[in-house]
Amino acid sequence: MKVFASTIALVLLGALVVRPILAGPTAPRPAAEHAGLDGARSTDELVGELIVALNANDAKALRNLRMSEREYREVVVPGSNAPGEPPRQFTDEWKDLLWGSYDTKSSHRERDLLANLGGKALTLRKASFAGGERAYRGYNAHRQLVVDCVDGAGNDVTIPMGAIAEVDGRFKFLAFGRD
Repeated sequence: MKVFASTIALVLLGALVVRPILAGPTAPRPAAEHAGLDGARSTDELVGELIVALNANDAKALRNLRMSEREYREVVVPGSNAPGEPPRQFTDEWKDLLWGSYDTKSSHRERDLLANLGGKALTLRKASFAGGERAYRGYNAHRQLVVDCVDGAGNDVTIPMGAIAEVDGRFKFLAFGRD
């Protein structure tokens, strides 16, 4: 019985992962359907919103600082290649897999940030990008954000973050953590 269940699991996994890859690309949506980001007007504003969300121990506010599913699927997935290259095209099943992985990792990092830093009365000292900036087809990435703060007890707090995406002058977290 265990062998049968394992075989079924492998067949289903193959149908979910391999079939979408072999199915070939899907047609990209017209550019007019890509609404861009609903984000901050600068990296400084976004980092300020991060500190406010952490100080308030506000999971919803923190969640709203990173890419939504629509933004991820319409901006990041097709635009994660070099400028000038055609958009990347994936099947909907493959986009589901990419989004699921991204969302799960980000949700865990959000939970960890709030558990460790939520309500700590953080004051921002400075924010910097250890990884610099990189241009992609669909966005610019400001990489490896380091947020230096002091907490209410006077302790230094360094928060290593991931990347911030910039699209048409709007900014959102692409990743709260680093891989």
